[in-house]
Amino acid sequence: MCGYGLWVVPRYFKYRTIGAQLFIGDVKHGRIGKLSCDGASTMNKLGKISVMGFPPETAKRGHEMTERKEKLRNEFQKQNQDELPDLIKNCINKESIGVDVIFKLNTNVPNPTTFKKDLDNLLKILLDIFPEEMDDNTKERGLGIIRGNEDDRVHEIICRKDFVEDPKDEGIIVEFYEFVKN
Repeated sequence: MCGYGLWVVPRYFKYRTIGAQLFIGDVKHGRIGKLSCDGASTMNKLGKISVMGFPPETAKRGHEMTERKEKLRNEFQKQNQDELPDLIKNCINKESIGVDVIFKLNTNVPNPTTFKKDLDNLLKILLDIFPEEMDDNTKERGLGIIRGNEDDRVHEIICRKDFVEDPKDEGIIVEFYEFVKN
């Protein structure tokens, strides 16, 4: 059972709650702390990448799925040329990674299926492009953020959908953390 307490938080810390968890961010040092009923953990920020002006797509079966992964991977590479090398260096050998994902979906469209998408289907295609290999069968190259095809190294996912009204504002924002259980 969780108890209540008083927290004194310095000004350069940011915080938010998700369910029964309290997240406190040390903006100066790029670290996040999490306190929940399960105990405390630390998440050291490893980097951030995003694709904007790009409609997030969901997973499909077969050849169409591979095309969607390739399209998403290529867009991340194109829009994050400067950030990817450092992110790969920071993440590739980590045993436990956390990701904070925001899917920005455009509601100003004639077809509501464009923004009425399940988070699990949006996440599937995204998580598949993070490893060095995004597909066991074809050995298609991924972004190389996670070693091999070991996306089981992602131990925590914080995810949400935000709705926007301009196509240039839709896209995906991903922050990576080293997830350390205290």
